[in-house]
Amino acid sequence: MATPNTSRPGRALAVFALILVALVGGMFLRGTTEPKLGLDLQGGTSVTLVPRGDAAVTDDNLTQAVNIIRQRVNAFGVSESEVTTQGGRNIVVSVPGAGQRDLVELVGQTAQLRFRQVLQEGGPLPLDAQQPPDPAATPGASPEPTKTAKPGRTAKPDRTPKGTASPDATGEGRVLTRALQAQAVPSPTGEPSPSEPGTPPATAPVQPPVPPVEQDPAAQIPEEAQQRFADLDCTKPENRQGGEDVAADQVLVACDREGSSKYVLAPAEVLGGDVTGARAELSQSTGGLGGWQVSLNFNGEGTRQFADLTRTVWQLPPPQSQVAVVLDGLVVSAPVIQEPITGGQAQITGNFTQEESQDLANVLQYGALPVAFDLGEVNTVSPSLGGEQLRAGLLAGGLGLLLVVVYSVLYYRALGLVVVA
Repeated sequence: MATPNTSRPGRALAVFALILVALVGGMFLRGTTEPKLGLDLQGGTSVTLVPRGDAAVTDDNLTQAVNIIRQRVNAFGVSESEVTTQGGRNIVVSVPGAGQRDLVELVGQTAQLRFRQVLQEGGPLPLDAQQPPDPAATPGASPEPTKTAKPGRTAKPDRTPKGTASPDATGEGRVLTRALQAQAVPSPTGEPSPSEPGTPPATAPVQPPVPPVEQDPAAQIPEEAQQRFADLDCTKPENRQGGEDVAADQVLVACDREGSSKYVLAPAEVLGGDVTGARAELSQSTGGLGGWQVSLNFNGEGTRQFADLTRTVWQLPPPQSQVAVVLDGLVVSAPVIQEPITGGQAQITGNFTQEESQDLANVLQYGALPVAFDLGEVNTVSPSLGGEQLRAGLLAGGLGLLLVVVYSVLYYRALGLVVVA
């Protein structure tokens, strides 16, 4: 005779209790003992992003921008956010929680990353506000830099800094870079001075062939850019807002993020679209861990272009041996290239905090927006609408439970009380 199966409800209850304890314990271990509320229940910030100027906006561009912004928001760990279009041109970003305006502004930035060679570097103040250079610092140098520093007047005789381009002659308040001074100062006639009679050949090395003026990086600076560089005041916050819409094949005049320097930059050689990955990490130094930086990986085309750029600049004198990392029209860093970089990787440094480096990596990870946006209307979303819905739901649930109790008592009578209990 077969033994009847014995019901063991205790096992099922024990398994259920273990699952419940694990869920509650995990909640306390993460420190999240309160449920995360959505935008309608918690409130938050809503920002409208408006296309800059008269930029042509297509449906494809708008859809791509919405997807990129949504990926950026999700990368910051924000739940229940909303990214929608409005009127066929604008994008509305709504994020739950108070004080989220900075986050919305961050995910809405264009994140146009470009690598440009530095052609000229100077202090943050306009040239007429800086200390005039000492004429005795460089004998024979003209006191008017705009007359002696125009590229294209004379060919560059040597790519190595000479005595006429000493640090004293290019100190703070001096406009001329060492490369530009090397053009203007060698001799009044623009020709190399002949060797003195009797000088041993060892002390008079043969000068390399003079490159054409078109190959001189400084010759790429148009007069308009020189004037903008002279007038630019990087101590003013409005000049450090970034977002300047300059084509990649044009010369750019820009400030750095801190407002401590300004630059004339060559046309971009490497674009942000060639970046395949970005991550925040601590830099390695001889003394251990250094500061925070953002490491980039390039695709095949970006690797080749970045290698060509570093091969071109690494033997030039500063500042032309520097490559500026430009994000939305602002110089993040401008390191000196010590040797060609051919491995398809680069680092962005700039005295970042951990949060700043992670934010920058998240923004760059998903690429630049196809259209530049400006902040439009900024609203604080009230949780009143969600609160009313929550109260209405609780009221409906309570009434439904009461009707079930009444029906159970009327139909089952005494057993109905057992069912309700």
